[in-house]
Amino acid sequence: MALTTKQQVWLEAYLRTWNATEAGRVAGYAFPNVEGPKNLVNPSLAAAIQEHIASIMPAGEVLQRLADIARGS
Repeated sequence: MALTTKQQVWLEAYLRTWNATEAGRVAGYAFPNVEGPKNLVNPSLAAAIQEHIASIMPAGEVLQRLADIARGS
């Protein structure tokens, strides 16, 4: 499902701040403290967030780096 313009603005703001309420303010929601966090469970937005996270660094690499840090490597 395609995102609305407001959802796209929210997504971009969320990916910058990692704060759903602040992203709701930026997107212009009337009740950002309700509508912003509600977007986190929207299937289309949740998938877009997961896609973005996966594109940054795969989970296996994250675990490997954490293990290296824990070992002092």
